[in-house]
Amino acid sequence: MTNREYRPRYNSPVPDSQRSLPRGTWEVAAALLIIALRFRVYPFSFLWHDWVVLVCLYWIFTVLGSKTKAWPWITGALMAGLLLLYSWGQLPAAFSVLGWGS
Repeated sequence: MTNREYRPRYNSPVPDSQRSLPRGTWEVAAALLIIALRFRVYPFSFLWHDWVVLVCLYWIFTVLGSKTKAWPWITGALMAGLLLLYSWGQLPAAFSVLGWGS
């Protein structure tokens, strides 16, 4: 016998019938926990444009909407939204440092 026969088989997943929770439950729970912690720490008026909440919502979408054809559109919208949020916060600061603003 070689050492290869004694290694555990990590590449064989547990069948769905033996799982205690549906696939992706822990990922959704982790994302919801992060969102709940953000709601506890920051006011609601801040969270609608919080990039962490947006990425967590996208994370939930990736788990629950894995079979949809809207992937490119949702991902593009999220990336465009994150770019707008970043620009909204950073461009005025960069312009004032460079002396381009009023």
